[in-house]
Amino acid sequence: FNQDVRANKIVQIQSEFVVVGGGTAGVCAAITAARKGTKTVLIQDRPVLGGNASSEVRLWILGATSHMGNNNRWAREGGVMDEILVENLYRNKEGNAVVFDTILLEKVLNEKNITLLLNTSVYGL
Repeated sequence: FNQDVRANKIVQIQSEFVVVGGGTAGVCAAITAARKGTKTVLIQDRPVLGGNASSEVRLWILGATSHMGNNNRWAREGGVMDEILVENLYRNKEGNAVVFDTILLEKVLNEKNITLLLNTSVYGL
């Protein structure tokens, strides 16, 4: 056992807005802030984004939407969540959770004002 190998790496990043948690709410918050021109850091303690909706847990986003054939046929989410759900319906007709992970990751990586930190824990800001 080598304690240096297991030691935490300390990172300091200057940012205007920090989102701790890369679940669907965190992803939408980070994208929205980035699109407003805010330098944003999105921090997720797992290797994938999406939280419960990720391939790790596999609970689809429902809200008001009839996503993947669920209830509320005529209701619909708006904003960034709608973008994500529409793209998922277009690209992921089989409902594959790994494809959904990829869609979320691409959405975040396409935003120039987001610094994404996966597999990262926050102990202080």
